[in-house]
Amino acid sequence: MKNKHIFLLGALGLCTALTGAFFKISHWNGAHLLLAGGLALQAGSLILLLFKLLRRPGSQEFLNS
Repeated sequence: MKNKHIFLLGALGLCTALTGAFFKISHWNGAHLLLAGGLALQAGSLILLLFKLLRRPGSQEFLNS
């Protein structure tokens, strides 16, 4: 998976979570599903990004600096 796809997944999660927060404030149905889905997408993109960073050659020198 390319970096741009991981960032796009994170941005989609952010938009979904913000929409869920708006739904929650407005007391509309489905807010909990949007919030949970958005946070899951954000967590998934963070895990993918960390996995990609740690598998990259030379990442240990970057993390130790």
